[in-house]
Amino acid sequence: VGAKMPVAPVVYWVRNSFLDAWDNGKPLGWELPRDVEDGRIARATEGTHGAGTSLHVLPGDSTVRIEQVLAAPPTDAGPIQLTVVAKSTGPLRAALSYVDGIGQIHEEWINYSGGGQWENLLGETNLGGRHPDSPIKVVIESPANADSYIDAVAVTRSVNATTLDPGFDYVLSLYVKHEPGRSAQLARSS
Repeated sequence: VGAKMPVAPVVYWVRNSFLDAWDNGKPLGWELPRDVEDGRIARATEGTHGAGTSLHVLPGDSTVRIEQVLAAPPTDAGPIQLTVVAKSTGPLRAALSYVDGIGQIHEEWINYSGGGQWENLLGETNLGGRHPDSPIKVVIESPANADSYIDAVAVTRSVNATTLDPGFDYVLSLYVKHEPGRSAQLARSS
């Protein structure tokens, strides 16, 4: 007996994806450049997109690149989407970054319009030719002299793709209830 069941897209865990948890002036789970100018990175609690906080990158002399390696990355099976909620006065951009089988770095960028309003940046990659040992990073760059806010980051299996990632094992759980006066037979398959 077979049945089709709707399944939500696979969501890959991004630590501190809403940039709400901070320690010593830095968002937990995110790598920041060591040479970033003092005061360039701040926790914003006003003017944010959601109810929490945002990462605020203030204008400065150089591009600021923040990164996070995905703890449980997707496999190479099908398209993966990156979504970033951000606003900026400049051309902020984001990408999923990985190394292919011949050692080349791939970063397929999605670009913010620079209009200063909140936008959902949405991009897709197939992770084509990714070396199996290569980590997958979320990368966000705020350009020099731009005032940028980053509020939420998500990595998911593309809605148009197979929603179960073949790289993971799944368990189907069923709840069985006996109702008096009704009978049923369970078939065993081998």
